[in-house]
Amino acid sequence: MGKSTDKISDRTIEALLRALDDERLQKRIAEIAASNLGHRDESNINLKQKGEHILELENENRNLNATIEQLKIDIDFYKSIYGKADNLFNMYKSLSENISIDLANILDSDNQIAFLVKGVQWENLKGLEDYILANLDMEEKDFSVLCKVFDGLFELYAIADKNCVRLNTKPGEEFDLDYHTRGAGSRGVDGKIEKVLFDGYKKGNMLRKSVVWIEG
Repeated sequence: MGKSTDKISDRTIEALLRALDDERLQKRIAEIAASNLGHRDESNINLKQKGEHILELENENRNLNATIEQLKIDIDFYKSIYGKADNLFNMYKSLSENISIDLANILDSDNQIAFLVKGVQWENLKGLEDYILANLDMEEKDFSVLCKVFDGLFELYAIADKNCVRLNTKPGEEFDLDYHTRGAGSRGVDGKIEKVLFDGYKKGNMLRKSVVWIEG
């Protein structure tokens, strides 16, 4: 019979060590793979978050640009209104003193802001209109300037009240009793319009006819 022994051979020990090393290596590889996967997932999450943040910034930038453009439009609009008001105020100040006195309760000839504030109130516009129509025979230069002042103030008023529109009556049009009325001094009774003394308007259902002269 062969002799038994408790001693493990060197070859067996080497094999076990190799197997143990292989197991450790596989475990380490698995750990590294899991770690890399975790980093990759985290990177993907970070990239997604960064992408979403970039989109948010782009939207904010578009909104800011739109706001800036609207502000530019608003600034140009108010500059235009201020420029018109300045021209109208200077025209009004060029009128004869007696006209400014007559209209003292309607328009302000000393302060541009007060002139504009009063001038775009409907009651004052109506008062100015009534004064013009009651004084069609005033000195031609003053009459022309006063009509231009009314036209400008009416235009500013109509910015807020879209129901207000001028008739835009023109010389050469046929006289229409529904929209026109003859002014004192008109040579004709019917036919073509020679001159528009006061351009009428519509305000909602209210119609103010244009005052005209008809060719004789």
